[in-house]
Amino acid sequence: MKGSLRLIAPLIIIFFLTSCITTGLNTPTLSAEILASLPTSVPPKSTPIQIPTNTKTIIPSLMPLPSPTQTAPAVLPPTLEPEQAIDTIKASLQKSGNCATPCFLGIEPGQTSLSEVRTILSHLGLGLDGPEPINKSLLFGTSIKFDSGLLILTGLTVSDEIVTDIEITISPEKQKTGTEREWLAYSPETVIKSYGQPSRVDLLLGRVESHTALDMIMYFDEIDTIVEYYISNIGSDKKVCPLLDQFDTVRLWTGENPSNPPLSGEPLEKTTDLTLESFSQLMTGDRDQACFNIKVDMFP
Repeated sequence: MKGSLRLIAPLIIIFFLTSCITTGLNTPTLSAEILASLPTSVPPKSTPIQIPTNTKTIIPSLMPLPSPTQTAPAVLPPTLEPEQAIDTIKASLQKSGNCATPCFLGIEPGQTSLSEVRTILSHLGLGLDGPEPINKSLLFGTSIKFDSGLLILTGLTVSDEIVTDIEITISPEKQKTGTEREWLAYSPETVIKSYGQPSRVDLLLGRVESHTALDMIMYFDEIDTIVEYYISNIGSDKKVCPLLDQFDTVRLWTGENPSNPPLSGEPLEKTTDLTLESFSQLMTGDRDQACFNIKVDMFP
């Protein structure tokens, strides 16, 4: 069995993004404060929004992006009212939208320019942290915090003013029986329904204190996407129900050159009784029956 599993993850991105997170807010805050110490060429630090769980649900559409051949508008659209911005963000986390790959608020690798990113975030009252140099590119980030406990950190790698890679790190809210996940757009069933059968699924076991931890990693090679689901305790029966289990962390990479991708694990076909086809069918069927057992003895 491989040692501790998750334990050295995307520290650069997480430390970079979490530096702006505040707690104990009594009301949702959607606009970023401009830090006086930063030069005007550097974007202001963003304040993560705190979203009340009892907000009335209204589902407006995300602002449409200009096509790659269009020039971003010189005048930014007005910032949405807080309630409308909250509902727009909630809606975007519930479905995959029209993106060719899993995306964030309509931002897609290879398609969205940095100016368009600023327009989208400004429209929603969100700020943008960065830039931080990373190799020959620049790293930007933003964060969204919900009262429910859901936290989403997003890192955007930009080269030549175009987003090339996106990394999304989700700390899920406490799972409630009979309630859809607030980040359903990135849940296994939605990703598979939207983008088809994974080209590969790896499982990785490790120990966290006295518990057995599991990484389930889905690869979609044709769209340059990786999604990792981490559970710190899968229980003594080694039974996993990915559509019902409480995940500790979910990470998603999309783009050709992801930073800090997950460790390789053991193939699904070796460590369970499933094939890629039967796994995909299981994940897109009855969620109460979408469970499988891990063959622990097949791990080194």
